[in-house]
Amino acid sequence: MIRLMMFAVLFLAASIGRGQAAEKFYGFTLDGKVINPLCLEHMHPWLSDGVIIVKSLILDYCQDSNWAFNASPAEVKNDIVSTKLKDGADSEVSSSTFSYEIVGKTDNGLYIAWLGENEVAAYTLEEKAINDDLFDPKPAKVHILTQVSLSFVPCLEKVWVEGNKVFVTKDVYDQEAPRPDQCKAQKETVSYEVSP
Repeated sequence: MIRLMMFAVLFLAASIGRGQAAEKFYGFTLDGKVINPLCLEHMHPWLSDGVIIVKSLILDYCQDSNWAFNASPAEVKNDIVSTKLKDGADSEVSSSTFSYEIVGKTDNGLYIAWLGENEVAAYTLEEKAINDDLFDPKPAKVHILTQVSLSFVPCLEKVWVEGNKVFVTKDVYDQEAPRPDQCKAQKETVSYEVSP
């Protein structure tokens, strides 16, 4: 009887922990776990490419895959999920870490993520039935993660979501100024209506 009660308490604690993770990340989780940052990183284009090349992936298969494996597991500090990249180097094009913070979910179903310093991305997470084996017609239910859009926002300070709007607070940006002085001390807040 005591063993059964202990099992029930452990199950309840695990369920509460998973519920808190889902709530903390606005539901941007898979089976109660944070989404592997490397799955997002595989869809993240280099700044010089400018546009998203890989738009969607099957999250169920990516989450714990060799493709997304890294010697360093994902770390969660406050609301930021990050991991160290294999062979990553600190430079303008690549970094030794990749991180994201889910800042909210729009009413129309977009998860808004703050990636690194100056990028904001929108994702959808949908459950679909697919035939993942060409010769086995039995469909499997999977979660499809899609990066809908990505924006570079110089001098970014804060991002948040209200309804279907994304609000951005940033320093005023002067592209003509020398690089160290491009972010001015003056702040501005702008909002964008977003949709999938």
